Amino acid sequence: MKTTIRPGTLFIGGSLLLGAITFYLLYNYLQEVSKPKAAAKTAVVMARVDIPARQAITEQMVALFPVPPELVVPTAATNIAQVVGKFTIGPIKQFEQVRLKDIAEKDKVPGLSPVIPPGKRAITIAINDTKGVAGAIFPGDSVDILCSLKV
Repeated sequence: MKTTIRPGTLFIGGSLLLGAITFYLLYNYLQEVSKPKAAAKTAVVMARVDIPARQAITEQMVALFPVPPELVVPTAATNIAQVVGKFTIGPIKQFEQVRLKDIAEKDKVPGLSPVIPPGKRAITIAINDTKGVAGAIFPGDSVDILCSLKV
């Protein structure tokens, strides 16, 4: 006896085979997508404490913290050796990224106070608009006013 395969049987069998393949591929894709991905992070130097302006940075003041690449600020320091021993130009808040443009060598810090030796004072007398220490005093500097007269 000769058996014949109906045309609809081949169609249903092929459909079931393609459905199984589609299910397998979709299952594998969803398993891959649902895996938590470890985001690549960049280590940057951040302040552990508030660092005032014109302050020498010590190793205890800074640390390396992992930060997502899209949150790294331009010119952020990526090595602690880049910042230790340098002076801050302006104040740096706790957990703020330390930027290389916010620090400088002691002799390159703007103003007069970094070049005055400890225990010494800079003085000025007979001040008018063009004389004195105008532009040499910045926030964070100590100023002693000994006498103020109106003539």
